[in-house]
Amino acid sequence: MNEQILQQILNQMTAMQEEFKGIKNEMKTRFDHLDSEVFEIKEAVHRIELSQPEDILSLMEQIRNKLEDKTEVLNKRVYNVETEVQRLSRQ
Repeated sequence: MNEQILQQILNQMTAMQEEFKGIKNEMKTRFDHLDSEVFEIKEAVHRIELSQPEDILSLMEQIRNKLEDKTEVLNKRVYNVETEVQRLSRQ
């Protein structure tokens, strides 16, 4: 009788051991997948960090060019108004 109980316990422990091996393999697979995804994310962040200063400089250059264009247009308008004011003041 004791041997039967011991055999049942051994069978259950063996089954649990196999189940734990399966869980361990599944977890290893998932962690490997997560590791590769984290690596890809880190690479993407690194690429973004490298290109960010160039992007900022490009944006600043575009802003400067637009500002110069608008300033030039305003200067022409002011010149035209001043010219008209002088013309009117001479009359």
